[in-house]
Amino acid sequence: MTIRTKSGLPVNRKRLRDKSEDGIALILTLAILVMVTLLVVAFAISMRVENTASKNFNDLLKARQLAQAGVDQAVATIHQATTRGGSIPAGTILSYVTFPGVIYDYTGALPAVPMPLYSVNAAAPVSLNTVNLNTGFWITQANGELAAGGASNAQFNVGWLYVAQDGTVGPSTLVNHGAIIGRYAFWTDDEASKINLNTAGAGPYPPLLTPDYGISSNQYVDLTMLLPGLNAFVGGIEATQALTGFTTIEEVKRADPSDSDYTANQFELTTYSNDANYPNYVDDLDSFGVPRRVLSEMTNATAIAIDPLDFNNAPMTNINAIARLSDATTLGKIYTGTFDTKYTSVGLTQIVANIVGYQIVDLTTQWPPEDPTAVIPAPPAYLGVAKTANISEIQIRYDFLQTAPTTYQVTRQVKVELFNMYDAPFTTKAGDYVVVSNLPPISIVGGLPNAATISVSAGSIPSGASSQFATVFTSTNDVATFVNPLGQVTLPAQQITATYVRSYAAGLHRLNFAAAQLPVNIVTLPSALPAYQDCEVIGDPALNNLNSPTEWATHKDGDGARLGMCAFPPVGADTSKCVIRGGPMQSVGELGYIHLPGVLFGYLTLQPGGNGGPGQIPDWAMLDLFTVGNAVVPNVAAGRININSFINPGATGPTTPRLVPLKALLNSASSIFSPTTVGQLAQQIYNDTRAAADTYGMNEPGTLNPIFDTIGEICEATGVADTGANAAAKEATIRRIANLITVRSSTFTVWVMAQTIKQPPINSTPGTYNPAFDTITGEVRVQAVVERYENPPGSAPKFRIRYLRYL
Repeated sequence: MTIRTKSGLPVNRKRLRDKSEDGIALILTLAILVMVTLLVVAFAISMRVENTASKNFNDLLKARQLAQAGVDQAVATIHQATTRGGSIPAGTILSYVTFPGVIYDYTGALPAVPMPLYSVNAAAPVSLNTVNLNTGFWITQANGELAAGGASNAQFNVGWLYVAQDGTVGPSTLVNHGAIIGRYAFWTDDEASKINLNTAGAGPYPPLLTPDYGISSNQYVDLTMLLPGLNAFVGGIEATQALTGFTTIEEVKRADPSDSDYTANQFELTTYSNDANYPNYVDDLDSFGVPRRVLSEMTNATAIAIDPLDFNNAPMTNINAIARLSDATTLGKIYTGTFDTKYTSVGLTQIVANIVGYQIVDLTTQWPPEDPTAVIPAPPAYLGVAKTANISEIQIRYDFLQTAPTTYQVTRQVKVELFNMYDAPFTTKAGDYVVVSNLPPISIVGGLPNAATISVSAGSIPSGASSQFATVFTSTNDVATFVNPLGQVTLPAQQITATYVRSYAAGLHRLNFAAAQLPVNIVTLPSALPAYQDCEVIGDPALNNLNSPTEWATHKDGDGARLGMCAFPPVGADTSKCVIRGGPMQSVGELGYIHLPGVLFGYLTLQPGGNGGPGQIPDWAMLDLFTVGNAVVPNVAAGRININSFINPGATGPTTPRLVPLKALLNSASSIFSPTTVGQLAQQIYNDTRAAADTYGMNEPGTLNPIFDTIGEICEATGVADTGANAAAKEATIRRIANLITVRSSTFTVWVMAQTIKQPPINSTPGTYNPAFDTITGEVRVQAVVERYENPPGSAPKFRIRYLRYL
């Protein structure tokens, strides 16, 4: 059958079918072309995004590498500045101190060598080549102490260091080194100038003792001085300390989840701070890198603390107390002379013996260190002053009886007075005795013995007070008969010695010794009244060295009337330091209680001047040479506050000081130095203000601004040890903080900002940064806590990363 149109013409079926199929193909083709186009566009966009992302990731990696270069440069600077025998100038560095932002090396000659712990670029223009590294307060935080007065108060203006394509680092002009690929800037903080969350405490602190021996533990760095309101959460901080401790300062949010409180104190806090004590945090090193002598171990009465042997009888090198205090190779770099030149070698030995005697717990089992070459009762070269009764008066009584016209009988009786001027009764022991030797000779028939032995009965001698009766012991009578036709006897002036002796398992040993000068006495015979030779200590019963004959006086009455009464203290004498702990020292500040040889009521002086003069080392220099030891004060080197806390770089640094850590250091002792406030004293320490010009060690180069070279030098700071009613009161602050301070750190935080730079081929000069054409393509900020250590001690310093994060 044929299909026709309305006109009657036949229709071609095949042709109709082909046109329909052609239309569908066109639509499909167009659809496919659209899809392919979309895929191509999407692919192109994806490639562009991926390429951009890849470039950004590559720039991020480059920026991180540049930031790592900043960390490495900071570490290299610390390494160079603290390598003993290999720093600037080579082979001469013996002492260094750290500040936030700088290390000062000291060779013993001025000026000190500053080693900036921040990037420096002096190229012009300054505005182009420096940056405020604290932009956005990422170091100090916007609500912290340094930002309280506005952004200008917390600027850390440091230099950009540019990196060329060939790896060269320098100022903005790096011609012939290829295009600039990036730059970095860094600033290094001193962690010891902060409060350690793992060691600080919050009180309440116990009241001062009477007498005030000294309390000084790192828990007395007072957490309550943290800025409001983090101080309201110190209970939670202490709970975390005891439970797990803090690894990072961010963990303080476990105690206080408020981010604003945490950030307000971020610049004041640390969890890593250690004074130099390597390699296993046992060797507590002084400013010269020499292990400090542990005071609390110097209680052995056999004088091991004096001899060049340690407690295992092994030889020691420049560590025992006498050698350390006499070492001119180190002390001579800062001070004129050493302690043996100041006090003589015998006098210095006496001082060290007094340190040992000060700490003896029980005199029934331990005896004060004494000169082993002098047998009893020969005078010893030295004898340690301990918490014992002292020989304060010696009296010889003579009674004459006429038995025939020219014959007489003399009876001699010797008495000694023992006086205890310390804060607890002294227990005498059965078998104790006092031997008085070199008694005056008398030309008589039969003669009298040269010495008298006086038994001391077991009992208790009360602690001393004004006009306190002392305890008197009397010898048995010595009797002799003599012929004297002249009827007159001369009792000659004579230097005698008296030694208080106690028996120990190791033999007889001295508890006390005195040398006195008896006056001449001429007796007319027959005499119905007794004759006396009598002398008493002038005022300081603790003096027991070879100079003591000049420290005794003839009894003013010469009749024995005052025997048994000790006039103590003498009028006008400052007896505030008549203190002996009778136990291991808890603070190196207790050295201020150590008796000096040959000086009435003389003690080591931890005050301005340090009991020195022209050419003499100050007494407070001893503070840096000793430590109390971890057994007495746990973690003694952890958490110490660096009193060199001035923030560098100098004039371009923050205009507001970081005082919160110094206030925390002082606040627990605030009642001691009233009326000076904590804030005022912290500011004076920060500025290192002194009443007199600094004559010790380092000053800031180009200025007369002093630097704390050793911890003892804080005694020179205004308000620290120069106010108080008496000598002990003036040193009360030192006794509280002496264990808690340092002048150098072993942990540092490096803050780095790094940027990658693209220099286009057109309008750009390779090697010269031009902000009009060059593009910053990436930026990274990093915080890294690094720790310096020596293993073994004295070797080149090594470093380890304790904490690192990108911000």
